[in-house]
Amino acid sequence: MAPSRAPEKDYPPELTGTESEQLLATIKDWSIAHGLTVRPPVSLVSAEADPHGVLATTAPLTLFPSPFPRVCFEQAKSIQKAYNQLYAAISQDEDFLKGIVQDIMLTRSRILEVDEFIAELWQVHLKVKEEGYVQNLSLGLFRSDYMVHQTSEDEVPVVKQVEFNTIASSFGGLSSQTSKLHKYLSQTEYPLLSNPISTQEIDLPSNSSTSSLATGIHAAFNAYTKQQQETLHTPCVIFLVQSPERNIFDQRHLEYALQSSHPTIPPTRPNDNSSTTSQATPHKPSKQP
Repeated sequence: MAPSRAPEKDYPPELTGTESEQLLATIKDWSIAHGLTVRPPVSLVSAEADPHGVLATTAPLTLFPSPFPRVCFEQAKSIQKAYNQLYAAISQDEDFLKGIVQDIMLTRSRILEVDEFIAELWQVHLKVKEEGYVQNLSLGLFRSDYMVHQTSEDEVPVVKQVEFNTIASSFGGLSSQTSKLHKYLSQTEYPLLSNPISTQEIDLPSNSSTSSLATGIHAAFNAYTKQQQETLHTPCVIFLVQSPERNIFDQRHLEYALQSSHPTIPPTRPNDNSSTTSQATPHKPSKQP
């Protein structure tokens, strides 16, 4: 949220060299201690220097919370459920999606440089549909990205959606930790600056993205086990992660939150070779009474 500072005060405040070093040291220590981290890129740490992938570094973040109009924040919150329902409905509208994919395929035949990802996903759908879907339940973990739109200072700012993520909807775990970090800094570091910011000057809404996503997975797990009363194996939640994955800690936070809040659900993380050794086998669902 935008800080409620007096107009004559600059935000973020200008830092001295000593203040900058102190703030950076605090952020690095807090981030490592609380998992606000990523695996370092090979440009920073070579595979030879870290052959077992044990090192981590602070995730990219800002020293101060970024200002964002309260009215836009409330707008985004108010429409999120409607967007979730809309995109979930679109995902079930095969005729609509077929038309979109056909347009992509036509474009693909005319232009050489086209992203083939969507077309390949559609082929997977057609193949599975031919074999027969064995699961009629689905769970969407979405992230909707917005930017503030304001044509003049006299106009009330509004949010404009720039992206809706359904597959790469990451940073639920790290965003929660970033919010906690800024909250910590507002209580311990910002008030001590030569241009101080009091705790009351910064409005930091709570961020429950990690626990909310875990709650969604829990709800899907319960719906599945209720529908499939008899299964060959103990139901579990599979966290299938590509290797190597620099953003592994973001995903781990979600795994840990699910296990902590719902310990009866067994999480499963396949080994790194699962993507090359696993294969789909024909399966006929048992008849339900």
